[in-house]
Amino acid sequence: MSKPVPRSELRGMSKKERREFLREVNRIQREKAARQRRRRRIAGWTALGVGVAAAGVGVGFAVHAEIDRAHLGPANLASDGLLLQGGGDGTSIVATTSEAREIDAEPVASTVDRSTGFLDLALYVDYADPDAATLWATDGATIVSALQAGTLSLELHPIAPGADEYSYAAHAAAAVACVANTEPDAALYLHDALLNAVTSGEQPAISDLRGLAEDAGVTDEDALDCIDDGDERDWVSVATARAAAGTASGQSVDATTLFVAGTPYTDALDDVDAFTAFLSARAAELAPAATEDAGADASAGADDTATDG
Repeated sequence: MSKPVPRSELRGMSKKERREFLREVNRIQREKAARQRRRRRIAGWTALGVGVAAAGVGVGFAVHAEIDRAHLGPANLASDGLLLQGGGDGTSIVATTSEAREIDAEPVASTVDRSTGFLDLALYVDYADPDAATLWATDGATIVSALQAGTLSLELHPIAPGADEYSYAAHAAAAVACVANTEPDAALYLHDALLNAVTSGEQPAISDLRGLAEDAGVTDEDALDCIDDGDERDWVSVATARAAAGTASGQSVDATTLFVAGTPYTDALDDVDAFTAFLSARAAELAPAATEDAGADASAGADDTATDG
């Protein structure tokens, strides 16, 4: 739209002169407006180009980040297992954290000082395996109590031997990995819930895993979405293969297996007395001197009591 010409500029002009003057003013204003429109279009396309380029860079970074993430396994599973230990207050259990690593990176075995009789347990668990459910139903309370007391550690290795990526076993193991990744202190609760579900004889549907995790106390939305999508199934497949190759344990594991300070537990799965006896025997083997000293102290105490009497 042309700007109005001030009347003062038209004074003294004839009608013809005013008409020609206004025509020239309008022409100049039209050309100016056209130049402004061209500049705006150029600026707009430039901005759009920058925006598209920036978006392209952003998308590129996002794509590369997603590709990189796709090659990473879950955090806190450097050994292919989640290491749990007592929190030091007699009641809490805490997870040992670690950075996410390349999915095909060699696992880093956890280290522990066994010289005092401290027991490190490593449980390779197939969450669709009734034997795993029996073992946990029988001995889980003993393990948790000892964890809280700080007398042993437990490393959970979710595996799915003989299962494809669409199976319940793969999804359940992946669910534990999802929780270990972003809410590791809640992983034991999900582990317990998964095995309790198998014990009840009603294996959950894959679509029920999120609800099962929520009921177990998992609150992290990323973990829950990960469970829904089965995001860690690739890692489960690779970790299961490494377990079978004995990469971390030094022994081939192709089914639910519990190692107590490196020795597999092979006694009856439904006999808690056999299990506690095995724990005691392994502790004595690892620290015979400490056990003998404790026995000598107890004997001396008994002798003193008898003498005083």
